[in-house]
Amino acid sequence: MGEIIIAGMIGLILGIAAGFQLRTFLLKRSAAYKHISSSGKKADADREAKGIIREAEILARMEVLKAREEFEASIRDQRKQVNDTMTALNKREEVLT
Repeated sequence: MGEIIIAGMIGLILGIAAGFQLRTFLLKRSAAYKHISSSGKKADADREAKGIIREAEILARMEVLKAREEFEASIRDQRKQVNDTMTALNKREEVLT
């Protein structure tokens, strides 16, 4: 009977040790999975951020180009007005002389 108790105690101790080892293994595996998963999420976020930055840069360039075209059109209009005024003044000067 004493042998059965000793065998039971040894079995219990071995079971606890095996359970502890299994728990440690599973926790390490879970931590590694979380690390891999978070690394993938970080890479996805980095790619998305780069895409957003690229899109913002393109939109900014388009706005600059549009503003430049508007400015150049405005300058052309002003030059035309100055030329028209100069032509009118020259005609008046010829009439007066």
